[in-house]
Amino acid sequence: MKGRDVDVRLSWSEVRLASVIGVARRIASLAKGLTDVNGEVSNPWGVDIEGACYELAVCKLMGWWWPATVNTGKAPDVNGHQVRGTTCLGGRLILRGHDDPQAAYIFVVGSAPNYQVVGWELGVRVMRDEFKDAPAGRRTAWFVPRSALRPMTEIEQGGNDGQA
Repeated sequence: MKGRDVDVRLSWSEVRLASVIGVARRIASLAKGLTDVNGEVSNPWGVDIEGACYELAVCKLMGWWWPATVNTGKAPDVNGHQVRGTTCLGGRLILRGHDDPQAAYIFVVGSAPNYQVVGWELGVRVMRDEFKDAPAGRRTAWFVPRSALRPMTEIEQGGNDGQA
């Protein structure tokens, strides 16, 4: 495994599995009356499906078991870590004020079936004023560039990765 920007291709069976979990997550959110806390999602079904694919891509790369959870709220996504992603190939890791600064965040870009696991970092290390931005009228958040992320070779299982 290379350290940063590692390509991962999911099989179509893996995409199907992640899609089922993404749909289950969307239905659970609808049943609870939950809405996007950031108010910026135009395709919530797609976001939930791609989110599940991001998690599965990380697990495939790292050799971790994917829990495929539904209804877990703020609990870590995989092996004690949060997984964030975007379909925008030039995108940045986005953290918001309600995100846990002590959590480890793994960043993935791409769309089914092709992904790139970019890297990871603890929230507290990247929730800095220099990364605050509000592009295109979006709400202010930390938009973390790839260069600020550590390679996946430096992550440990369990999410408590070398505390800040």
